[in-house]
Formats: sequence, C-alpha cells, structure tokens
Amino acid sequence: WEHLLLAHHHANKMSEEEDEPPKDDITIQLSPIAAQADEAEEGDSQGGDDDAEEVWTDGERRLEQVVTTILDAYKREPNKEHCLVVVFLNNLSKIKDADEEAIVDLSITLYWPDDKAKGKDIEDMDLEKLWTPDIEIYNANEMNKLYEEGKNFNIWEQHKEHGIITWWQRYKGTVSVQLDLHAFPLDKQIVEIRISSSTVCSDYLKLIDFSEPDALAPEAVNLVEWNVLPGRALSLREFYNPGEKMHYSQLCVSIPLARRSGFYMWKVGTIAVILVLMSWTVFLLPQESFQDSLQISMTLFLAAIAFNFVLMESLPKVSYNTFLDKYILMCYTYIFLSVVQQCVMYCITLYPFR
Repeated sequence: WEHLLLAHHHANKMSEEEDEPPKDDITIQLSPIAAQADEAEEGDSQGGDDDAEEVWTDGERRLEQVVTTILDAYKREPNKEHCLVVVFLNNLSKIKDADEEAIVDLSITLYWPDDKAKGKDIEDMDLEKLWTPDIEIYNANEMNKLYEEGKNFNIWEQHKEHGIITWWQRYKGTVSVQLDLHAFPLDKQIVEIRISSSTVCSDYLKLIDFSEPDALAPEAVNLVEWNVLPGRALSLREFYNPGEKMHYSQLCVSIPLARRSGFYMWKVGTIAVILVLMSWTVFLLPQESFQDSLQISMTLFLAAIAFNFVLMESLPKVSYNTFLDKYILMCYTYIFLSVVQQCVMYCITLYPFR
C-alpha cells in the first residue's frame, strides 16, 4: 500500500507540472508586447499588456491592409507597377505672396513589391540595382532631403514571400503655389503639393493613396495670416507633361486657406479713410483761405503717398491691381478731387462769370 500511495502521489505531481506552461515559452511569446508596454508607460502590469497588445494588433492590421491592397491592385492591372504612397504633413509654416511659394515639411513613405526581394533581407540586396519608382515633389522649388539616400529602404520580414519594400523620406523646402490675388486681402487660396514619379509614366506605374485620416491635420498648418478651410484632400490624378509628351500618375495634396484680413482692414483701410475725411475739412474753410486749404490738401496727399511707400513692403508685388490697390487708388482720387474742387471754386471767385 505504501508503494501504491507513493506512485499515486508522484503521478499527480507530474500531471500538475504538465498542465503549467513553461516560463520560457511565456516570456518568448509576450516579448514583443512587453517591449511595447515598457515604452508606453510603467504601472499596472495587466493594463500595460492590454495597451501593448492593442498597438501590436493595429500594426499587424496595417501590414495586412498594405499586402491586401497591393495584391488586389495587381489583380486588377497586372501589366503595371503599383506603389502605395503614405503622405503626412508635418508643417506648413509660411506662404510668400511675392514669390508665390510655400514653405512645407512633408514625410512620404512608399510600399511596393519586387520579385528580387522575395525571401531576402535588405542586407542581401544590391540597392543600386533595385528598382524604385523615383518619387519626387513635382512643384518643388528648393527641397532638402533629411534622410540619406540608400539607407531609407527596408524589406518587411513578416511578408518576405511577397518581397514588399518600404522606402521613406522627409522633405523640407519650398513649393510653388499659383496664387490669384485679385481679391487680396479677402482672397482664398489652395496650396497644392504634387507628388509623382520623375521617370516612370502612368502606362507603367500607378500610385495608390494609403495615407492616414490625420495626414493633413489642421494643427500642422502654422500660418499667422491664414485660416484653414474645410476640404483638405489627397487626390489621385494623371497630369500631362508637355515637355516629355507623357502622362504621369500623380498624388496631389490640397490645403484650402482663407486670408485673415483684419490687419489690412484696420492698419490700412482705416488709416486711408481717415486721411480722406481729413481732406474734406477744407470744404469748411472760407474761399479767402484758399492757400491754407490747398496746403492742407497737398499735405494730406503727400502723407497718403508716404503711407503707400511704407505699405509696399507688406503688399504682394504683382502686375495687376488687387482689391486693396483699387481701394487705395480710390482714396487718392478723393483727396485729389478735393484739391481740384478748391482750385475751381477759387477761379470762380477770382474770375466771376458775367
């Protein structure tokens, strides 16, 4: 009986040890999630694991969406190369009216499959022989790349069988903007950033927008003179290059803006009206005070011209008259007409009609 009891006790102990999972296996399974939780915050271990698991799940879901989108695009158009484009606007800091350009800070990430990258690591690839879509900002004037070329590639290890290559770059510089300043300072403008391939036409390459919903967040637009309007959009289109006589697939970032006209209304419009009203005080003087009236009108006219010279630094230098230009010219005309009226009345008084 003693031998039977000892054997039964030993068997129960072995069964309990088999039911418990090995500690090493648990550590290996949760290591990615634990790493995410440690970076997020320290605190309750259970809460940290839940948060990390959510981040990890979102990343896996995003990866699956990229693979699915690329594979579906190749099924629809197998004769073209397909490239997923992710755009994120970091900052739109200034718009130069005189030069018709905007200062932007933009991040671009690309995903595309390559048969040569299937089952390989990025270290095994010859990057000089690797096919790239040659993405550029088409309407850039001066653009700096913050990441060194050749070191901004990667191959997704989770899907080596598809050979999906990741490329990223951050751009800082100026882009040309077509401004219509006829209604200045009550104008509304659209800042466009056009992204396209510099070498591959639309017959062989198609861009696919894969940006996040917050890619064009209003917080990224830091413009003192402008308000961001609804309607920010990322749109795909084809444009024709007349120099090369070819069509290219293009992703266009559009940001509608409205100018804040308070500065010009109060600092320019109000002062111009005051000068005009002051010039009308000559109508209250008697005809015998013609010299005093003329001196007042001419002084105010010269003051308006001097004010215009100071104002020229903040006005756009365009070849046509804006709304503000017409307004200032109208004020000059009123002051000039007051001078003409004083001269006519003086002549009538001096040489009366018989």
